[in-house]
Amino acid sequence: MGGTFFTLEDDRIAFFNPEQFKKFRTMLLNGSKSTLEILHVWNPKTHGVSKIIAEIRFEDQDIVKVDGEQVTLKSLNRLRLSRNWRKVLQSPWPSGCSILHLGKGRFLISGGNKDEDSLYVSKVTIYNAEKGCVEKEFDMNYGRVGHSAILLSNGKVFCIGGTSSTGPNHSQTRTHSTNSAEIIDVTNGTSVTLDATLPVGLSHAVVCTDENGDPLIFGGFPESKGVQYPLTQIVRYDLRQSVFREVGAMKTSRYFERPADVLRPDSSNISFVIEDCAERLTNGQYILDGGSTIQPRVFSDFASGSTCGAEIISLIVK
Repeated sequence: MGGTFFTLEDDRIAFFNPEQFKKFRTMLLNGSKSTLEILHVWNPKTHGVSKIIAEIRFEDQDIVKVDGEQVTLKSLNRLRLSRNWRKVLQSPWPSGCSILHLGKGRFLISGGNKDEDSLYVSKVTIYNAEKGCVEKEFDMNYGRVGHSAILLSNGKVFCIGGTSSTGPNHSQTRTHSTNSAEIIDVTNGTSVTLDATLPVGLSHAVVCTDENGDPLIFGGFPESKGVQYPLTQIVRYDLRQSVFREVGAMKTSRYFERPADVLRPDSSNISFVIEDCAERLTNGQYILDGGSTIQPRVFSDFASGSTCGAEIISLIVK
């Protein structure tokens, strides 16, 4: 599992292994408040890495401290650690859907696949975990699975890529990796497809926003013939000029399809796409961790596996 890092308020970054992450989830379920863990910590100011024995303390569902330093809210939302995340993950949403925290216990669930009727879902659901109810439902313009979504500063949601049907509620036999994107208006319950498109159709990318609030799309799985290899490219969508531009590349090609922790025995057939493995740091750089890779090898056509290494990426935003 990748993406298991906390950004602290003093700008240091603490990395957690998968076993520690699962332990934290269990602690939230059983009400435990603290634990001691050995962590690797990276300092973006000195570029130094150290190993520390840290106390991890949960003060309530939205406050976690690492050796007295509070974890940023951005990291908490990305890591799905609050009890509101537990509530929303307990519901049987379609497999391969995107789940996005809108804040204040409200979640946007979009797309996915209904195995029983082989349909890609073009529905958006706004779910209130604190009240335990669905607030509204409306249609996207495309059925999508393995897509990425991010909350913009204006409260709307940017939704990109995925394996898609050619329109609402078409069957799986008419699907492709799409280069399309749409803006979901949560308040008005509408979705508008963008005229601009990605350079290539892709799914399982990770998205975060830059200093201007524009979406950055990292990696992903492209649509191609034969063996598919994930991308290294980084693409920015300029919200003001309504255009996609390639702005950089990662050192390692990555895609980010990861199942969520199974919280109920009867939800073992439910798999959620968790895209959030990237954060923008206060120094303007970006940290990207985890995901999976497929690379050609000398003695085989390809080899795949999890990518454990993190990357620090600098981009010049024009």
